[in-house]
Amino acid sequence: MTWLIVLIITVLGGIIWFKLTSKKNINTLKDISYLPALDTQLKIINTSIVHIEFKGLLPNEKESKLKFVTTIQSKYRNESPKPVLSFIDVYQSKDSKNFENINELGSVPPHTGADEWQSFCNVPLLFLQTAHQGEQKLIVTSKLIDENGYVLDSFENTHQVNITQNGYLEESSDIVNVRKNIIELAIATAFVDGEYHNNESELINNWILKTLHPYQSKQKITLEKELYGALDAAEKTAESGKIDSDKLLEEIKNTNNSLLSYEALELIIDVMTADGVENKSETKFINSIANKLYIDREELNRIKNQKISKLTTPLRQGSN
Repeated sequence: MTWLIVLIITVLGGIIWFKLTSKKNINTLKDISYLPALDTQLKIINTSIVHIEFKGLLPNEKESKLKFVTTIQSKYRNESPKPVLSFIDVYQSKDSKNFENINELGSVPPHTGADEWQSFCNVPLLFLQTAHQGEQKLIVTSKLIDENGYVLDSFENTHQVNITQNGYLEESSDIVNVRKNIIELAIATAFVDGEYHNNESELINNWILKTLHPYQSKQKITLEKELYGALDAAEKTAESGKIDSDKLLEEIKNTNNSLLSYEALELIIDVMTADGVENKSETKFINSIANKLYIDREELNRIKNQKISKLTTPLRQGSN
């Protein structure tokens, strides 16, 4: 398991760096009007990294702020394509866990492009969850969009892959229990400073809604009952200070699914920053959780910094 954690830490660190510096990618573009029409291609690097790149003339006729927005679906056997999810919220859409990658190109003048292939999306297959396990086709859609939301161009690339982990329509009851534990940990974090703020409650509720989003009919109803039941129970237990965080963390670790550990830590950090204040007690609690999930301090700080960068107002330091 140690090697998997090291791999995830290394790759996630690189991803966060790539995300935070993606606006610098415009430096690779050139004012070359003779280029061929814009095109994209998909590669799977070392059987583990989805790598998408573009080449050619960008189609904007005036200076515009451009971005590539990439989504992924998978087609399993004769079923209709279904969304691919992301375990890591860096790659999630705003309202669901569906995979979405946004790469800002910045302000791009006309007659600009790339005469060599330029990467605009890299994601480890390890971070993705399809609806089913096994051989299937990934369908990757990349749209070039301007600041007004107008789609200047759209591309579809496909690739056959073999997914070894269970799909989200095949998850066992163990995974459901882990997500219930994650909710309890989030509630425990919210109560660390002695108050349960509305922003924290809303954030946890939105996390549950995003988790429920891809499931269908009966499975969704059952899961909804389980997760909201866990939320209600955790809120009552936290008021009396009886949530056993160590037990919850042990159960998460016992799944041997390190990505669920990251899913837990990301939600907990979101809860910590929801009220706009980082208290010493919350920081100590999160450091303890990260340590017990085998996530080192450097990686924890990377995740925190990436999340804090999304806040509309600076994070204030609390006293307790």
